[in-house]
Amino acid sequence: MKHEDRHRLLERISAFYERAYGSNAEAAKHFKKMEDEGAGIPAGRVGFSDGTLLKSLPSKGKIIQDMQALGILDKTGKELFSECLIFPLMDDNSAITGMEGIRITDGAKITLPKGPNDTKDPTLQASPGCRSATHGGVPELNQNHGNGVFQGFEGLVKGPRTYRLMSVEKSSGKLKATVKFEKAGRFHLDTMNLYSAKERKTFAQEVCRIFSELPEVIEAEVNSLIAIAEAYKDSPAPSASPVMTDAERQESIAFGKSENMIERILSDYEKCGYVGDKENNNKLLSYLAATSRKMAEKSVLSVIILSSSGAGKSALQDTTLEFMPAEDVVKLTNLSGKALFYKERTSLRNKILALEESSATNEEANYAIRSLISSGRLSSEVTVRDSATGKMTTQLNVIDAGSTCVFLTTTDPELDQETASRFFCVGIDESPAQTTAIIEHQMRKHSMEGLQDNLEHGRAVALHRNFQRLLKPLKVVNRYRMKFSDTRLQARRLYPQILNLINAVAFLRQMGKEIKVHNGTEYIETDNADIETALNLARDILGKSVSGLSMPSQDLLRLLDGYVEEKRRTIGEATMSKGAVSFTRKEVRNKIGWTNTRLHLYMRELTEHEFVILESGRRNTLQHYRLLYDSHGRLSWLDNAVELISVEG
Repeated sequence: MKHEDRHRLLERISAFYERAYGSNAEAAKHFKKMEDEGAGIPAGRVGFSDGTLLKSLPSKGKIIQDMQALGILDKTGKELFSECLIFPLMDDNSAITGMEGIRITDGAKITLPKGPNDTKDPTLQASPGCRSATHGGVPELNQNHGNGVFQGFEGLVKGPRTYRLMSVEKSSGKLKATVKFEKAGRFHLDTMNLYSAKERKTFAQEVCRIFSELPEVIEAEVNSLIAIAEAYKDSPAPSASPVMTDAERQESIAFGKSENMIERILSDYEKCGYVGDKENNNKLLSYLAATSRKMAEKSVLSVIILSSSGAGKSALQDTTLEFMPAEDVVKLTNLSGKALFYKERTSLRNKILALEESSATNEEANYAIRSLISSGRLSSEVTVRDSATGKMTTQLNVIDAGSTCVFLTTTDPELDQETASRFFCVGIDESPAQTTAIIEHQMRKHSMEGLQDNLEHGRAVALHRNFQRLLKPLKVVNRYRMKFSDTRLQARRLYPQILNLINAVAFLRQMGKEIKVHNGTEYIETDNADIETALNLARDILGKSVSGLSMPSQDLLRLLDGYVEEKRRTIGEATMSKGAVSFTRKEVRNKIGWTNTRLHLYMRELTEHEFVILESGRRNTLQHYRLLYDSHGRLSWLDNAVELISVEG
């Protein structure tokens, strides 16, 4: 028999014995007993001869001749290792060159004769990183968390072949595992449902194709991973949070207890490059919304930033997300209509879902976002083909998000009102003064002061991330009675937003409050400072959004009001109403310095809301507009929204 044929046949026989061992509880019991008695049981692969090998062989033929030449069968056809625990003997290259058996009845040791081409004595090789198979063939799990990255565990080691389970997820009728097959420095990685025979077979075929392995050997080994994965309780999550030192912990607690915490948050936004005093309310609201991810369901704040291109939407979003622990942020640049329905069940729980440049035209994605904010749960039933029967059936996918903060940016003023009503809608300051402040900061970044700012930037980010990790998921109780006198339909959503805003401020300041207990539930109470801070935000943020106009459109309306007033005085008709003064887009563009695209976009919104009327718009003629707005530059919806609320208690 050729040397290669001998090794290949030994591998097949060893795999057969190992399968027999895995299904024989009595053999496993004897193995365990000998191991406990210190009988010198080697670490490595183990099999058992239960007589099924002879039953599976033909009565005569080449396979019988080869096994007799190998020494597995004698001339009479009797099996050499009958009723033995069998251990493969391997050479330096982890190839099987022989076998050694221990008979379970009397403890006698039996060794398979060495082949004529085996010049070196084979040895019992220990499988690296994995103990011998125990308890029915399931190896003990070896977990590796080096450098804070989950490296999986060696679920099965078969000579030079290692099956590493990178993750295991159990659900109804599924055993989803990511399996990494390793051999000789190469690997094949795939995720499959171990309960699916089709997926196991596909994985085995790929391994055989890449590594030139025997199909029956690989299929048997992959099948044995089922018991290993079932025995594993949960996939260990990577240690996403870095270890916090005592000094860092004390610094974070001191920050949380400080009386001027709000001012320090705003100051740290400046240190990290987001400048502008008029942006303070946007900064604070964004920070509160991101923090609210740890609050109870239906108490979470969500924010959408609607402004012109280049105004700084992404800068506000990025700075806020930088303050949050990286493990709590899910940032996407695009979202398809069904994507959220197919995420892992708890992948969005207590997370910030940040989406750049959200499109109002993606109705399916908007619906998923609305459901996520309103109920904290997504469910979808889809049609799939049953791999066992081949029939079509349905499968329910459920996303139990719980508390998820949704943070969007967009330039599109045509937001679906059903979606926008679930958000705090804010706009970026687009004034010339803000532009000047941004340019000055950009110049400072390249100076020596910028080098120092970078150091302070890093310290501020580390402080906020540690502080966020220390926040407890406490309940918030408002001990004041809030009366809301607005009876419009939209007040049904506006009032809860204000109450949640108050709770978010209290939650942020939890380290300076007394933690109380009611029926085993820990909670904190709101105070006057929480209410004052929240209502100041409501005055600015909600007061600007209840009109339905985006912030850029409101800015344009103010500019148009000023331009029409100036044009009326230039004409010399002081008694003429503003609505009688016509103007073109070109006149406005030259006056206020907006681009044509930007002006056209938000002029259309003003026209749709009937603040501006198109006087003439025939083709190949100038479009003249008139202002249907005569409030002397004062927007009625900027009245103090907080006057609708009274506080009792």
